[in-house]
Amino acid sequence: VYGTQAVSGSGAVLDPDGYVITNFHVIGRDPLRVTVEFDADLDATVYEAQVVSIAPQEDLALLKIESTRQFPVLTRGTSSDLMLGERVIAIGNPLRQRLS
Repeated sequence: VYGTQAVSGSGAVLDPDGYVITNFHVIGRDPLRVTVEFDADLDATVYEAQVVSIAPQEDLALLKIESTRQFPVLTRGTSSDLMLGERVIAIGNPLRQRLS
């Protein structure tokens, strides 16, 4: 949440300790409050999160979920699995719309 407007976006858990990568435009420069939610069928908890780092020029933000539990992580490939010129597609969908 920044200002009085609530926004939503997608992200991915990169580390079991709760580090999440998302887009900078989702959280903005000075968010008042950042929360992370998963599919309610898997985990209905709404977690508070802190902004660890931002890279506005790359449209990236790193968050840390405030929890002592371990989270399932995104399976990542390696650059050696890629070929020069191979197409890469990034897709995000928060699956809902929030209204302020």
